[in-house]
Amino acid sequence: AADASSVPPDRNRLTGRIRDASYLGVSTQYVIDSPACPELAVYEQNVARDARLAPGADVVLHWDPAHTFALDAAQDAEAGTGEEAL
Repeated sequence: AADASSVPPDRNRLTGRIRDASYLGVSTQYVIDSPACPELAVYEQNVARDARLAPGADVVLHWDPAHTFALDAAQDAEAGTGEEAL
């Protein structure tokens, strides 16, 4: 959506501010500071460049609720990273 007013009401949303943007080749990683989550990493595929998405910009992140899932806090946060103890 081009602005917050055009985000459909049935979507999940978070407001925040871009703290950092890093070009990673096929994607760009944005670090977002939000009242709901102090440091959130967002990845966007590099299809087109949007000059508005720069550090300091206020943003509204939104996504389809069907793409949301919960993680079990009791599970090992490092599982699958190759950093497990031998």
